[in-house]
Amino acid sequence: MKGSVYHKKSNGKYYPILYLGKDELTGRKIRKWGSGHIKEKDAETELRKLLNDYDNDDIETGKVTFQYVYDIWSETVAPEQYRSDKNLDTAKSYAEVHILPIWGKKNLSSIEPQQLQKFFVDLCTGKTKTLKKQEQIKLAPQTKKKILSIMRSVFNLAVEYHFLKKSPAKNIVIKDGGGKEFQTWKAAELTYFLNLEEVKESPYYNPIILGLTSGMRRGEICGLQWKDYNGTSLFVRRAMDTNGSFTKMKTKSSHRRIELMDETIAALETQKEKQKAWSKIDGYIKSDFICTREDGSIIRPIPVSVNFKKLTTLNNDRAKEKENKEREKPYIELPVIRFHDLRHTFATISLENDINTKIVSEILGHTDTRTTQMIYQSVTPTMQRSAVKQLGRAYFGIEKGIESNQKALQS
Repeated sequence: MKGSVYHKKSNGKYYPILYLGKDELTGRKIRKWGSGHIKEKDAETELRKLLNDYDNDDIETGKVTFQYVYDIWSETVAPEQYRSDKNLDTAKSYAEVHILPIWGKKNLSSIEPQQLQKFFVDLCTGKTKTLKKQEQIKLAPQTKKKILSIMRSVFNLAVEYHFLKKSPAKNIVIKDGGGKEFQTWKAAELTYFLNLEEVKESPYYNPIILGLTSGMRRGEICGLQWKDYNGTSLFVRRAMDTNGSFTKMKTKSSHRRIELMDETIAALETQKEKQKAWSKIDGYIKSDFICTREDGSIIRPIPVSVNFKKLTTLNNDRAKEKENKEREKPYIELPVIRFHDLRHTFATISLENDINTKIVSEILGHTDTRTTQMIYQSVTPTMQRSAVKQLGRAYFGIEKGIESNQKALQS
């Protein structure tokens, strides 16, 4: 087995190359490329590893496994492809649960597009191995798309290294499912929920009211510090991952300023006064974070979602009690939604109340209005009805409008 290190002048990097013989049909030399290195010594080190792997039949022509390329991808491509530790961990988790158990040991050359397409049609939750067929739950289209993105990236790397001529995942299609994948509350429902005593007294009240009145993501809310608040608005500069560490923002547009409602300002001012009182207690954990518990400890994203669900469930359980109707203020059963659906609730109510799409897009931190329009396209009919009624008043006049139109004609 022969190999050498090639210096590519276009980018100045060194590449290890294996020579695996000639193609019997074309007579061309078969080469396998390694990854690019700034230092020649590093390329030589990888070349020795490639030669050793070949001797062990790990990368023999036509016998390169998906797992082999995935391992290279996870070390070299994935850290750059995913902007935060959280997203990287999520991607690797998807691979370990859904991808590698099925495709890991398969030779790349044996994987065909029709096999991949059927895989994504049938793709279910990781728990399906222990469930009966009728109990299996298929993954949401957005989750399938994330898994497909990982596999495409791995296959593209295989093509770049000349393990494959083309990616079998190039033309795979994931259908959207034909409907919105989130639920929202109505304005009256969110007002009712925020006024519940158990919600007001909860350490999660501030994350909840921020989610409902600003559309911020839970990681952005948990990452807020008092230096981001000026008394009337918030500056979103960072996010917190599930481990309580700062992580990179999703996009450049995620860095934004959000003007606050009076009710939200009042909640933040109350929280500031509470923290001053709590700080006088021994053992208080001092920090600049806005969302903290009574002992000063930070509130992380996952507990926010968990406790929001608990509060919603508690409300609904009380609403179902026999004596509920006899209460002075009866509990009202609410639709069960996720914490992230508070963001959708904010956007939906904003658009339904004729808030300009561009403003809503800026508040949410979307890259452009097309993203907002695509996600909330189900709100469009309501917006159109309102717009058409407004045009009707302008065209034909209603009440005072009729008189003004007649005067305009006479003048």
